[in-house]
Amino acid sequence: MVNDRPARCSDPVQDAACTTTSPASTATLLFAVGLATVLPLGATQPPERDVLPTIRSDTDGILDSVDVAAMLNGAGAEVGRGRVALVEMDWRLRGLVVSFQIFRVTGGAGLGALITLGSVGLDRATSGTRGATPADLWTLARETIPLYGGLRGCHLDGAADAILVHYGTTSQVAWLAADHLATVSVTDLGGNEARQSGLAQAIARLVAPRLASRVAGR
Repeated sequence: MVNDRPARCSDPVQDAACTTTSPASTATLLFAVGLATVLPLGATQPPERDVLPTIRSDTDGILDSVDVAAMLNGAGAEVGRGRVALVEMDWRLRGLVVSFQIFRVTGGAGLGALITLGSVGLDRATSGTRGATPADLWTLARETIPLYGGLRGCHLDGAADAILVHYGTTSQVAWLAADHLATVSVTDLGGNEARQSGLAQAIARLVAPRLASRVAGR
């Protein structure tokens, strides 16, 4: 379903998803949230109410823009970040929250490509109530992804399980760790699968240990 209403931000002044120097469009933000949720678009079961998810502020980025720029020889810039309660994307995922971050390739062979990072964990706002866990989402993703894209296993240090998925112009590395589920997605309209998957895996190897340390420190 396409909805051209603007995505809502809980604090438009302070929300990094809304105030980056070159902010992503509403469509790009929602596309990134969908990727970070892990489930293919056709596999989600949205709530009955017809509203867009609320993108809340998230001051802690998953990866520093300096690191991304270094991997891209200086040709990368952050264009958005935020947090979304996953029950607003799929009613089965109550109790989970996703943090996401978006970078755009600003030069070189992958000019215009989007890099989306995602981390799914328990939503502290709903602590004490019975809900889904990252492992539940992983099981659901493992069951449904093969119906929508090519999937193969891949090795990632510190991950209980990791996969590489290809959806046409997007390659995604997704993995399950002890207490979170994470993704790195590269979308390149040029459709170079080798370049997409190579970059996604390289960034995932950088993100995985840092994300594990950040989650453990909470």
